[in-house]
Amino acid sequence: MESQPRLISIKEISERTSLSKPSVHRLIRAGQLRPVRIGTRLVIPENEFEAWLGERMKSRPPIGEVISIE
Repeated sequence: MESQPRLISIKEISERTSLSKPSVHRLIRAGQLRPVRIGTRLVIPENEFEAWLGERMKSRPPIGEVISIE
């Protein structure tokens, strides 16, 4: 029997990323995070969240690189 992925809530994603809950919902609407509906709750498989976060981590600039914000 396959083990089921751990499911994490919008609130937990918000806490782990310091994004607001509305920002997490925007990521869902934009298709960047794919939720699973269980009853009235939206949850995200943790492995999908970790993959999404890993992609963001890869795209950040190297340590010490100066970033200009215009």
